[in-house]
Amino acid sequence: MDLLTFVRSGAHRAHIEAGHIRAYMRNTVRFIEGKHRQSLEIGSVELPPIYQRKGRFSRWLAVVEQIALDYRFDVTYVECVHNPHLVRYLLKCGYTHADALNPPNLYKLVPQRSHDETRTLPE
Repeated sequence: MDLLTFVRSGAHRAHIEAGHIRAYMRNTVRFIEGKHRQSLEIGSVELPPIYQRKGRFSRWLAVVEQIALDYRFDVTYVECVHNPHLVRYLLKCGYTHADALNPPNLYKLVPQRSHDETRTLPE
């Protein structure tokens, strides 16, 4: 299943594939910054070493964040990040530590569109 199919399905969890990336995704609610927020979550992600550090995850994450925006999620959440390079990258991209756990969980609030700006991706 691809990410867009997962989001459109209304399912709460799924394994998705995008090129060489395999991820476990969730659509759930998290209590973040004092509010319950609809969360598009990356529970785990796998990318073969040969493809790491080449921008593939960065491009895929941009797609995840765009879908979170287009489908009116409140937050993009990345759970249990074991890779220290990825933690630094996510922090540089505006993610925040969700807690003091090790390995860390990070989140990024999704900018909210006005009603006029909301669009639905083509079927």
